[in-house]
Amino acid sequence: MTYTTQSVVEAIACALEPLKYPVYASAVQQDVETPCFFISLMPSYSASQVDERNLTQLNFDIVFLQRPDIPDAADTFFPVIDYLNENFEFITLTDGDDTDGVLIHTYDRQYHVEGMDLHYQLGVKLRGHIVKTINPMKTLEELTYEIKTKG
Repeated sequence: MTYTTQSVVEAIACALEPLKYPVYASAVQQDVETPCFFISLMPSYSASQVDERNLTQLNFDIVFLQRPDIPDAADTFFPVIDYLNENFEFITLTDGDDTDGVLIHTYDRQYHVEGMDLHYQLGVKLRGHIVKTINPMKTLEELTYEIKTKG
């Protein structure tokens, strides 16, 4: 299965659909309907592994915005937190070829409230195989050596 950062964002958005709130993949939006979700990429990393493999950890911040004019609006975060805790241990990653998808485990799930925003953060670790198209013989033939002899 081939994955992209966009396909992981789409998997998160699909997992949020049962809550029936709008989901935005960019934090910079105008005229948004609240309550809604924003999915933003946090600092992530990619590292080379043995045998041409690669480990990528993508970290996301799922922000739930509630309307500020609702009394006790912070109390509306509790059902959302419960839903996220119950349904985000795994997310289903799909691509065009695989209709069933693959369950991907999430890591480091945590949440906190800042003002009227609920921040739910999680990480996804993906291992992949790096396909290199380098022909080592061709590069070796292109090298030139200068040979010097003594005396």
